[in-house]
Amino acid sequence: MIKNTLYRALIALLALPLLSGCLSSINTPGPIGEGDPSPGQRPDWARQLPAHTHAYELSNGLRLVVFENHASEIVTMDTWVGVGSADEVDANNGVSHFLEHLLFKGTERFGPRELDRRLESLGARINAATSDDYTHYYVTVSSKHFEQALDMHADMMLNAALPPDEIDHERKVVIEEINRANDNPRRKLYIAMQEKLFAGHPYHRDTLGPPSNIAEIPREDIVGYYQKWYVPENMTVVIAGDVNPDRALELVTEHFQSARAGKLPPRERTALSPIEKSVEVTIEEDVQQAHLAVAWRAPNVSELDDSIALDVASLVIGQGASSRLHRRLVEETRLALNVGAGNYTQKDAGSFYVFATCEPRNVEKVRAIILEEIERLSRAPISADELAKAHLSLDRDFVYETESSGGMAGLFGYYAVVSQVSDVAAYRSRLQKTDALRVVEAVRSWLRPDRVATVRVLPQGTDLAKIEKPEERQAGSVQLQQESDSTSISRTKLDTGATLIVKQDPQSQVVAFQGMLYGGVRAATKAGLADLVARVAMKGTATRSAEALAQEIESAGLSLSVDANEDYISLSGKGLSGDLPRLLVLLRDVFYNAEFTQDEIDHERDRMLQEIRASRDQPSSVAFEQAHLALYPDHPYGFAGKIMERDLPGLTRKQVLDFYHSQFRPEYLTLSVVGDVNTREVAAMVSDLFPAQSAKAPIRLLWPKPQQELKKPATIRIPKETAQTWVVRGYLVPGIESEDYATLKVISSLLGHGLSGRLFVNLRERRGLAYTTSAIYESQADPTGFFIYIGTDPKNTKAVREGFDVEMARLSEEPVSDQELAEAKSKFVGAFDLSHEGNSSQAFYLSFYELMGRGFQFDENYPELIEKVSAEDIQRIAKKYLAAPDVETIVGPAAMIDPEAKLPGLSDIETKPENSHRSAEPSER
Repeated sequence: MIKNTLYRALIALLALPLLSGCLSSINTPGPIGEGDPSPGQRPDWARQLPAHTHAYELSNGLRLVVFENHASEIVTMDTWVGVGSADEVDANNGVSHFLEHLLFKGTERFGPRELDRRLESLGARINAATSDDYTHYYVTVSSKHFEQALDMHADMMLNAALPPDEIDHERKVVIEEINRANDNPRRKLYIAMQEKLFAGHPYHRDTLGPPSNIAEIPREDIVGYYQKWYVPENMTVVIAGDVNPDRALELVTEHFQSARAGKLPPRERTALSPIEKSVEVTIEEDVQQAHLAVAWRAPNVSELDDSIALDVASLVIGQGASSRLHRRLVEETRLALNVGAGNYTQKDAGSFYVFATCEPRNVEKVRAIILEEIERLSRAPISADELAKAHLSLDRDFVYETESSGGMAGLFGYYAVVSQVSDVAAYRSRLQKTDALRVVEAVRSWLRPDRVATVRVLPQGTDLAKIEKPEERQAGSVQLQQESDSTSISRTKLDTGATLIVKQDPQSQVVAFQGMLYGGVRAATKAGLADLVARVAMKGTATRSAEALAQEIESAGLSLSVDANEDYISLSGKGLSGDLPRLLVLLRDVFYNAEFTQDEIDHERDRMLQEIRASRDQPSSVAFEQAHLALYPDHPYGFAGKIMERDLPGLTRKQVLDFYHSQFRPEYLTLSVVGDVNTREVAAMVSDLFPAQSAKAPIRLLWPKPQQELKKPATIRIPKETAQTWVVRGYLVPGIESEDYATLKVISSLLGHGLSGRLFVNLRERRGLAYTTSAIYESQADPTGFFIYIGTDPKNTKAVREGFDVEMARLSEEPVSDQELAEAKSKFVGAFDLSHEGNSSQAFYLSFYELMGRGFQFDENYPELIEKVSAEDIQRIAKKYLAAPDVETIVGPAAMIDPEAKLPGLSDIETKPENSHRSAEPSER
């Protein structure tokens, strides 16, 4: 399997008709797919293309693929370069990724940070990624800005200046990234797995490289690497979305044709040596849970039939709630907190892996069961139902991914650099021919018990003698079983009390809904109660067992989930247009008939407690959790790990049922549906399926008083031996209904969003103090948190705290310039537009703003409010709310967390690392 995003994208596109294609001209740009030339004229890389896809080749060797999709006014341009860490040697390991950073540091036309600023001022989403076989750079932007964005993107790719000062500065940033990665136990698991599977081959190297290489590699080596590999013959430009192919070709020719044509150098990769025997490694780290990888070397991208068969095997064994390993390890034996399987396909060789997290004492039992289930796959065909579910799951994932221009660009780019674009067309036809016996053959051939690599990451000081051993079993004793163009939005208040919002999109194949039940964590009187109810709601109803419910959803390629949020319970679902009635029937069963057996309650409670402990393995999570706990001492937003550990064990089934019956009521429901649907029909279905309840709620939901201003702000210091120190500052600010909401959002954009925020530019780009730093303003009903955060080398702790002081003071003391304010607004509005790509996202925002009191129209009016924010507003709001932090958390090595320095007005509290908040750290853009 390729990367998840690309893999999901594959299946839906392949459902489209195929076009045989050819190169119309080698010497001049020409479309592939016109005429009927002889096979000899047709280049391998574009023999077959899906509908709406066009391919061209410039005279300098650069390839262009255009996927035309006008469903939304968004376009992605993604340039893939066929070079990655597998093309490095030990002495320059890490240079591909380092160069990825440096390409953003300016050209002759654009100075350092100017590209970031200009692109983000268009609302663009920009980023890049490096892997073993490739490096790619992408820009996603409103299609009205396509021409401007492509101009800057091409200049960055072809004319990178690589200034010496910027190189030296970025060394520190990349080293911080390496330190951050080294604090992640799951990543260490993966790196060790690759080292064992690919010993002696370039795939064994870490893409990030060692810090010493980054610190010492000279500029001339970096420039030479850039000039060697970043040549047109080694590049594929993919443009996907709302774009005219002819215009795209014209512009790409204009901007890329002048690039120097260069002879692509030969690749010097060591041949893979066969794996002769199983290998194991155990690593001890500062973690609380055991992290396990069981892996095998797998087919490369040219061995497509075997790769597809293992894709199917990975779905059957370890993807989804109905998968064999999830049922056995998480649901039945309850030995694991989580488990998942995947088949990662690369150019030279792939890897098939199973990852699991569990209590340290159970790690060998978990490993034994994984091996048993792999053996089971090799001995008996999967059932017809499992095979059908796997085929359908791949098909549906593909259709869903076509909603995203970035997903499609990633799909075509991946195959262009590791194989050939024609494999996009070949995959589905071969998938349909993959039967159960083919899966058995592939598993037997590749997943042999004498060729397995096992990696364990265990807590420091683990007594191996206390790890429980699996029961001995006779070979062959495993029990094998055959298992059986215009859009309109309407809002309706139904007689049942529910609010229904429908957005019609006749052009969409996908239908999505987002339900929200007002309440959630904020309405719970006990920490963990709302989360527990949401997690157990899908674990069986009066008419369907947990397994039957999961099987019905996954076998149809649908998605349905229930989650708890601070202000609501989320009910979300997605399928194809004709699936809406079935989805709503399934939702109704969960809404009214969830059983909440004592066994499932106990199981999920135990998993929640394990997850709290596992979260403490990440220093960034500890810092954010402590910040939330301290910022909301008297409000459910502050329900934290230690409070959940206090409350969860005492929750009874009656309390769970009472909260469920009081929360899951139509009068609390806001439901948005987006897709090719009829509004009247949807309203009739929802009214019939979700009738008003005559019985009174067992309990009255209680709304807490808003968190009041903290009497005594505090600095919380958490000693933890990590490669990075994390600093988080929190400020209590108004919630989403406040008239100051838009101004606070602009301030968060000004400080932290993207690559042009003040924190990123001044602390990372100019001073090299961090890899990660940003700002977050949480959109919640009651007074909420505005956070700034940074991960840094422990020796820089004092410097980053002083840097925070300077940047926060500037907000109130210096008027923001007209240009910077305009760019911050444009960046925010552009990101807001991009966040609406796909029907699920649109349904979410319609329900969210309606539920939170702003009305669903706020989704359209929001950008206007942002545009009205002035420089004076920013100074006024910064003085009012952001003059001094209410809480600061510092997580890092005890000797380096700056115990003597205190912020004005903050007390100093030393806290043990086991205290933890329910929510994880925010994801980065």
